[in-house]
Amino acid sequence: MPPQVPLPPLATLLSVSLCCLIHTSVLVFDLSAFHFTLSPREIIYLFPQPDLYRLLTSPYFHGSLVHLGMNMMSTTYLSSILERKFGTLPMLHLILALTLLVSSLHTLISFLTYVNPFYSTQKFMLEQSLGYSGVIFTFAILETATSAVQRRSVYGFFEVPTQLYPWVLLILIQIIMPNISFLGHLSGILVGTLIVNGVLDKPIFPSPEFFRYIEEETRLVGKIRNHELYVKVPDNFKGISKENEDATNSLFALLIKLFRVVEKLVRNVVEAILVISGVGGRGNAGSQAPVRSTEMTARNAAIAAERRALMTDQG
Repeated sequence: MPPQVPLPPLATLLSVSLCCLIHTSVLVFDLSAFHFTLSPREIIYLFPQPDLYRLLTSPYFHGSLVHLGMNMMSTTYLSSILERKFGTLPMLHLILALTLLVSSLHTLISFLTYVNPFYSTQKFMLEQSLGYSGVIFTFAILETATSAVQRRSVYGFFEVPTQLYPWVLLILIQIIMPNISFLGHLSGILVGTLIVNGVLDKPIFPSPEFFRYIEEETRLVGKIRNHELYVKVPDNFKGISKENEDATNSLFALLIKLFRVVEKLVRNVVEAILVISGVGGRGNAGSQAPVRSTEMTARNAAIAAERRALMTDQG
């Protein structure tokens, strides 16, 4: 009897199932995904009745089975890791929030590239995009920010520092597949960076105590929290931002955080480009000595230990 593949946690399973169900409906009923894509022009300029629903629908529609399959494999891996760290209820909230945030930022950047007086372009305003990859890139930023692994392998060719990994993937994927939505992926990275640096976490994410209260006091959640796929909010979960200990909420503190985010973004982009080109950077593939077998074994053991810890029952 072949070994059974374990199901992902509940919030991850629901999001993957929703994407699969929607794509199946498109194929069976011959629906047109055009009416559900993220189209900044349709959202902004169809006043007084803009297609705001596109902000919600576009991530859950996909252009093909290959597109769906690649996105869902990435979602299952990254979302499962985050859900076991955060809990099912916070993960459900996070998925809904990211759906709106990534689509909204994508639309805002498209509009700014069109109306700015320095270099105006209609390219992004007229673009029709769909798929879960923007949210996936936010997941990647959150996962790397909470991971103990210091370096990641890029398709087995070279290694980069963990915090550069999403940026290197962004650039490489765009080089390999230039017709995909660069702005959609970039929006996901930007949202994730703003969250982990404490700019967006408090406005969009209630405290862990709130989720624990909902788990204990709400009848609906109480009925499903004992399900084997439900992950209770861990006792050591303090929030999704690395800046949780910073109690300052003044405008000046927010501006300082934004400055640090911009500085980090510029540094990561430059270093990612240097890594890919082989010129230099902390993850220089061109000058990096081959990893010895003992070092590789130790690193693989660390990764395996982290994954086993994540799989431990949180209840």
